[in-house]
Amino acid sequence: GHSVLSGLATGMEPVCGQAVGARNLPLVGATMQRMVLLLLAVSVPVAFLWAHMEPLLLLCGQDAAIAAAAQRYILLCLPDLLFQSFLHPLRIYLRTQSINLPLTACAVLAVAMHLPVNYVLVSVLSFGVEGVALASALANLHLVLLLLAYIYFSGVHRTTGGFTLSEKLFKDVTGWVRLARLAVESCASVCLEWWWYEIMILLCGLLANPKATVASMGVLIQTTSLLYIFPSSLSFGVSTRVSNEL
Repeated sequence: GHSVLSGLATGMEPVCGQAVGARNLPLVGATMQRMVLLLLAVSVPVAFLWAHMEPLLLLCGQDAAIAAAAQRYILLCLPDLLFQSFLHPLRIYLRTQSINLPLTACAVLAVAMHLPVNYVLVSVLSFGVEGVALASALANLHLVLLLLAYIYFSGVHRTTGGFTLSEKLFKDVTGWVRLARLAVESCASVCLEWWWYEIMILLCGLLANPKATVASMGVLIQTTSLLYIFPSSLSFGVSTRVSNEL
């Protein structure tokens, strides 16, 4: 689910980046709005899939205890689909305009709030796995609210029309088709890169001691993500500069 939303949102980058370079700022706002609506629509079938995750995992031969825990976790992650449908487009909306420092500051504040929230939900209230899911969703909610507040109070939306829905947004079929094509192609690229980790987790669940192997794979994924974020961030900067010049 997260890979699909993230991949689709990446389709915004060439459109917004080139629009900024061409000084066509209204197109930046319109593209963000289209992407939010697209991600919200895609979140519906993803949410349906998540709601039936336990029987699907059991069908794949996974351990019953792990499948039950995954179901509890993912049900409480459902609101995160809504939050990420706004979060990904907002990030790209700001990044393609080279508004990076406020984006970083908002992320730092969201992480600072996440630490005590996670501690309270998991350790104090003993919510366990459910607490981790709630804390993660709340962290993204906080970041979305912080970014919206920055965009509104800084006045960025006034030059791009980021908060104003117009009839042209829905009538411009060409804009929707162009964005959808880029989004689907970007989504395929991102998902092929992410899903091998998910496939490895499912394969680990088929081994003799699934709890230990799935847990170790989870640690591996988090470690890899920590290392991956540095070249990934550099590539975002390169993407912005190149698209602006184009």
